[in-house]
Amino acid sequence: MDAMTRDDRNSARPLRIHALMSIPCAAVGFGATCRALLRGAQDAGHHPELFTSRDDGKITEPFPVHDYAPGLLRALPHRITRRITVPRAHVDFVNQLPLADVAYLWPSVPTGVFLAVRDCGRPLVGEA
Repeated sequence: MDAMTRDDRNSARPLRIHALMSIPCAAVGFGATCRALLRGAQDAGHHPELFTSRDDGKITEPFPVHDYAPGLLRALPHRITRRITVPRAHVDFVNQLPLADVAYLWPSVPTGVFLAVRDCGRPLVGEA
């Protein structure tokens, strides 16, 4: 197979990339890396969305961020709220899989989510 030319890559259909981070997604560490990669995908013309138990980024992203720690839960530590926010993030991510072209999973995602991605037939990118 011939290598893809730059023109071929530029004419490809934009991908809908759904990223899942079970832990709070901050603007430092893993969260900063995740956000930077998704911003890069957006800048390249793709359509990323971030699903996270809690958005601790303190910045507005150019892509949708689905945060499951609303209102008063945000004031509590993650160790208290995770029993509520993490399962909600996982369920919503799995329910939205049919709308995605690629599933991008960060550490701490349970096996059931990986199986749902497989069963949905979506390519999976995983961070270790």
